[in-house]
Amino acid sequence: MTSATRRSSRRSTLTAEERRRQIEAEAARRAAARALSLDREHEGMPWYAIFTNPLCERRVELGLIGIGLCAYVPEGRRWFKPRRSPHYVERLRPAMPRYVFVAYPDRRRPDIRSVDGVAGVVGMGRYGAPVLIHESTIADMRAAQDMGALDFGRDPTLKFDVNDPVEVTSGLIQGQSGRIVRCNNANEVTIDLGWISAMPVVSVDVLRRVA
Repeated sequence: MTSATRRSSRRSTLTAEERRRQIEAEAARRAAARALSLDREHEGMPWYAIFTNPLCERRVELGLIGIGLCAYVPEGRRWFKPRRSPHYVERLRPAMPRYVFVAYPDRRRPDIRSVDGVAGVVGMGRYGAPVLIHESTIADMRAAQDMGALDFGRDPTLKFDVNDPVEVTSGLIQGQSGRIVRCNNANEVTIDLGWISAMPVVSVDVLRRVA
């Protein structure tokens, strides 16, 4: 029986409430580890790509952070509607399956191959030299993730979409028109009015589509 099958078997014995608590605990543990990883980052760090075993991205991420390194797993949001529920549930999923990005915050070079779930380091050339990834590439991926560019489809709970032309119907900028540049969540969007550099965040309740 594969590890993925064993995980699936264990999950099937849990109640919905137990599974929800398990997911929340795992998310809290990842959030704490990621905060620690971000605290270690500094300008000029070299980044590398790690190739993992199937479904091991987050295990590898936690393992790398646990041995004192910095790690990043690009993620996208995915939505699904549980059976017998009228509401959608949002979950984060790795956007680049089997890849984790790692950086060394100091001179130590622990053996990353000892981390459970690591298949190898992405390399090139005759001797497989590790591919160096500039920190700006990591920053671009994080920005894309924040903008929703890595999401698996469109949020079904959103009333509007990026590039929708809208008019503000209430508040300090009532009557102003612009285009949506970002859907922050189901309740708020960022719009570009075109005549000021600042892009206000507006409630969807005070917007209407215009031609």
